[in-house]
Amino acid sequence: MILKAAPTGTPMAIPLYSVLGMNQPAVIYTGAVQAGFSQSAGNSHLRNGSFRGELSARGESLRLTILGRYIYGDDAGNLLVRNSRGTIKLDFFLTKRLY
Repeated sequence: MILKAAPTGTPMAIPLYSVLGMNQPAVIYTGAVQAGFSQSAGNSHLRNGSFRGELSARGESLRLTILGRYIYGDDAGNLLVRNSRGTIKLDFFLTKRLY
């Protein structure tokens, strides 16, 4: 393979077996957001809501995952449940399959 590098533009010969990848993004981002709400009326007036979000950034040897959630519930204005949770996880990849 012949490669011309800036600024000189001088061609260099590179063996194909030494090329690991071309035009690959440095970091790949993925994520999801979920939300839910329910309400019931009758003998009790229940309202429940939840929210969950996740973001993941993956590089060649690292992956960062951030997760958060919030849950709320009440019965006719009386609080039943309100909690939240968040996690951050960092994975280091020794090889493509081992971390």
